Amino acid sequence: MSNIFTNLYVKQALGVLIFSILPLIPFLHDHKLLLFNLQKWKSGTPFLSYKKSYSWNTATLYKYYKSFGFFDTTGVDLPAEASSIFKEQSTVIPVERATYSFGQRFSITPLQMITAISAIANDGILMKPRIVKSITNTDTGAVTNIDTEEVRQVISTETASKVKSMMQSVVEDGTGWRGGVTGYTVGGKTGTSEPRAGREDIDGYVATYVAISPVEDTQVVLLLNLYKPPKSNHQGGTLAGPVVS
Repeated sequence: MSNIFTNLYVKQALGVLIFSILPLIPFLHDHKLLLFNLQKWKSGTPFLSYKKSYSWNTATLYKYYKSFGFFDTTGVDLPAEASSIFKEQSTVIPVERATYSFGQRFSITPLQMITAISAIANDGILMKPRIVKSITNTDTGAVTNIDTEEVRQVISTETASKVKSMMQSVVEDGTGWRGGVTGYTVGGKTGTSEPRAGREDIDGYVATYVAISPVEDTQVVLLLNLYKPPKSNHQGGTLAGPVVS
């Protein structure tokens, strides 16, 4: 038996949810970020100016992809979990590395995506997802707890905090404002997937929004994908944002 959450691939630009953030991680983590245009970040796009001597390359990119768990199944207790589709690192050319940064030329599952976002919300610690928290024997009343399982520290707590602050600015001042909820701090990231040329009527767009709340002590991480929205209204921020809130 299959299930849509672990097997339906997130296609193309949907990856902007985290893949537009990932290029920032080495700079934030290694303190090499010199300029960050916050106003342009609020529109969902990061702009960087960094030391010319610092060479960001495919190896660094794939290092973080691996750390966030995009090359492996999550190990969730559901049947027939699918994994991602990436090119071999050695075959990635510069233009592909550039398009990777805004989520094209690969596929991941929604579960891989939300697990990675949860690592950012969880102070940089990647956790194995679980479906059941505990099992109660209705005859005896005995309770069996399913413990949480830490996978690894992906990024530092400081770096995770900076990324969460950026996500909060997207909601409070940027294109993700429709995902805001009065009385709560919410961090968000929008995503809009483009169908491949010639497959517009088959694949369609994917409007996406991911939200974390509260930002300062996150308890909820939510990922919403809306498949094949109308062409006239397919942007993640405008279409998926209100549903999230």
